[in-house]
Amino acid sequence: MEVYVSPFPSMNAKWQVSPNGGLEPRWRRDGKELFYPAPDATLMASPLMIGASFQSGSPVALFQTHRRVPISSQDLFSYDVTPDGQRFLVATKIDSSAAAPLSVTLHWMSATEK
Repeated sequence: MEVYVSPFPSMNAKWQVSPNGGLEPRWRRDGKELFYPAPDATLMASPLMIGASFQSGSPVALFQTHRRVPISSQDLFSYDVTPDGQRFLVATKIDSSAAAPLSVTLHWMSATEK
């Protein structure tokens, strides 16, 4: 899988942004950068120059992720980026042997009334 950019609505051309595979592309709000995870789960940033023509710069590795596996067909994105492209929220898989146990407290309101 690769990441491509195409003009809208004409879609009369397309340009490859990811040279070595990519998926789940997300735009920076101003359109100057496109983010995507590479096949090895490294989050990549590709600078873009959009004007009369389209140019994509060389992708830069930002950081290694440990994205979790999608849980349904509606689970399309495992990460999101802030509009300025400076912060990311990544749904991360956790080693279950190191995870804290889940505790559920029932009838907690009655405990606060005492």
